[in-house]
Amino acid sequence: MKSSAKPRNLLLILFGISAGFAVLFGGQISVVVMPVSPGGFWSSLSGGELAELAQALGVIPAVVALCVALVRTRVVPMPRASIALGMVIFFTLLLLSLLVSRFRYVSFQSWLDWALYGVAFFGAVILSGRVHGPRLILQFIVGAGALVALKGIGEYASMRAVDPSWRIFADWNNANALAGMLLLVVFPALGLMLTSERLERLFSGLAATLVLFALALTQSKGGFLAAGAGVLVWLVAAVAWGGWKRASVSLLPFLVAGVMVFALQAQSASAGPMQRVATRAENSEQSGRFRKLLWQTSIDLIQAAPLGTGLNTFQFESGSPGRVTPTYMAHQSYLQLAAEAGIVTLVLFLGIGVLWLREMLRGARKLPPDRSLLRAGILAAVAASAAHSLVDSDWYYFGCGFIFFLLLGLGLQLSNDATSPELAPRSMRWVLMTSVAAVGTLSLLFGWHEAQKSLILGRLPDLAAFEEMKELPDGGDGEWVYLQATWSRRMGMQSDLEYQRAAQLAPSLRHLRAWARVQIERREFPGAESTLRSALKNDPNNLATLAALLELYQAQQSTAQIQETAQRMIEVEKTSTYQVRSLPELIPTETAWARGVLAEFESDRSRRAQLLQEALEIYQRYHKVTVPRILQATRAGLEGGFAGESLEDARQNLRQGQMIASRLAETYRELEAPSRAAEAEAAGRELAIDESSTSTP
Repeated sequence: MKSSAKPRNLLLILFGISAGFAVLFGGQISVVVMPVSPGGFWSSLSGGELAELAQALGVIPAVVALCVALVRTRVVPMPRASIALGMVIFFTLLLLSLLVSRFRYVSFQSWLDWALYGVAFFGAVILSGRVHGPRLILQFIVGAGALVALKGIGEYASMRAVDPSWRIFADWNNANALAGMLLLVVFPALGLMLTSERLERLFSGLAATLVLFALALTQSKGGFLAAGAGVLVWLVAAVAWGGWKRASVSLLPFLVAGVMVFALQAQSASAGPMQRVATRAENSEQSGRFRKLLWQTSIDLIQAAPLGTGLNTFQFESGSPGRVTPTYMAHQSYLQLAAEAGIVTLVLFLGIGVLWLREMLRGARKLPPDRSLLRAGILAAVAASAAHSLVDSDWYYFGCGFIFFLLLGLGLQLSNDATSPELAPRSMRWVLMTSVAAVGTLSLLFGWHEAQKSLILGRLPDLAAFEEMKELPDGGDGEWVYLQATWSRRMGMQSDLEYQRAAQLAPSLRHLRAWARVQIERREFPGAESTLRSALKNDPNNLATLAALLELYQAQQSTAQIQETAQRMIEVEKTSTYQVRSLPELIPTETAWARGVLAEFESDRSRRAQLLQEALEIYQRYHKVTVPRILQATRAGLEGGFAGESLEDARQNLRQGQMIASRLAETYRELEAPSRAAEAEAAGRELAIDESSTSTP
């Protein structure tokens, strides 16, 4: 017995290590390939630059542990057939969503992440056992969660003097995502606190307190509401399965964390860690309106494509209904899952959730209190995460998704009879082991491929790096083909067909516009118009695409189409896409340019002055609101500037604004309004950037 117990404990430790890694490093998402310098490789693993590689490396111990267990163990614990089969069908449907995806590289990469969630679920069932194993894995999760909380608290301490209302990130992508992760940690910590002895109880209580305090510092309103749902479930389950006395003890971390927050808030005269929650600011209202538009967009996509658009394609397809600009996430896990993988997939997943809940509650009073209280912590964590997923796409952050599915598996193991040992034939175990190993290996290969791209970009424009870039297989990644084409053009080499292939592999707005520009340069005007019209199907209100179409008609000198397109751009201002933007600080200037174009065709001087005045006011708002953000990003050394707007973009836009001001002044003089002309000239002079403020401190 002892000889077999040691290997089993080792496998549990490996699985626990992966769980801890998911909590610590699973908070980033891979959006685009970002440059990484060779010296910054290891530090980039905790950032968004190498997110795929970081999570692949972190999950290797769990993959190895599960593979070894499948090879060594003839009797394999499995969930009830209904849940096990439901999960297998669920992950299969996710894979089949690739068939409807127009962005298959991105979708397959995302499916690998979800497949690793399957490793977490089935691994927890197969490896953990009934009592010791679940407790050990929960200890890894809670320990890692405490470290994340400490990191966030330290972050707030360093930023408090600068901004007392600072929202913590703790190396996660954003504060709301961090809140989603902390919700998955705090309730298992309470379960451990009530079922442990001495030092472990003290540690678990301290961890729960730190996590609750960090949750408050995220200032996530959705996090607080979801925490309320989790607390309600926890108290009901803890009282029913452990008694009032134990349940009341679990309130101590809430009390201590509350006192800490109150004391911190009291020390801040005008702002504090609860400032965002206490006030209903205009930007909060705008964020809520934008979120609702995203949910409506998800419903539109579901109605248009009941089978889905492919995993992780919301970022490309969300603009097509015309409600919002293309946005990476729907801020709602359920709707995003249905929009990307189909309504049947969502219904199946919800059905599995109902079956899981039934198993968690069935025969609960027959179990020992300690085991039931651990189960209560998992039940509350799952409930809180499910509630938070109503307002955020939690499961699309690898850490949240991995831990969520892992807790589902642990919950079944802690239940009465939700799992049972099955004698599995050797051939079946080898098939399962091969599948798990394949998923882990492919995840690692994809992660390393992404890392190679980032390291190459970090060395450009070095000629040797450019040669490596050309030689690195793209693997069907349209974004990498686009980057190859862009750098080929910068290096003075042919890139036309590469842009075309990028648009074919991944027909995103950026790729389609780039290919259209090439077609315009080659004077293939019908083809360019077709390409841009295809892009407008992705987002009918996209001002950058409409501006490219306007430039096309200007090149063709098509007066009627120039005026029609310019007017269409101005009409975009009446849509929710323009009025409720994801970044209200980013003032679009395309509609100002469109007014300037229309003014060229306007013979009525009063109407021309009105168009130019409206255009000038837009440039003034851009100068007042957006340019300071661009300067701030430039001083911080961000290459992309603010939301893709660089300092050179700002200079070009303001030069256009100065030209508009000059034309407006001339028009006012024609209207014999010298004072208005002087005001326009003065406004034009103010549209300038203080170059001394752009230097890096």
